[in-house]
Amino acid sequence: MNLQAIQVCWTLTTGNRERELQVLLTAMEKLSIPEGLILTYDEEKSLPAAPGRRIAVVPVWKWLLG
Repeated sequence: MNLQAIQVCWTLTTGNRERELQVLLTAMEKLSIPEGLILTYDEEKSLPAAPGRRIAVVPVWKWLLG
């Protein structure tokens, strides 16, 4: 079984970015997984994370299409 840490928000803003990242990083730490995913309406990028951890931001439609 592959565990994934996924956070979902409409968009990342200066007002919610810290909160969304912290919650995801906490889940990644508890699950002992190096990669996390933030699903958004239309954003796509990589975000800096803790050493040894990666966070991808992907539009939900792209993630659903696999």
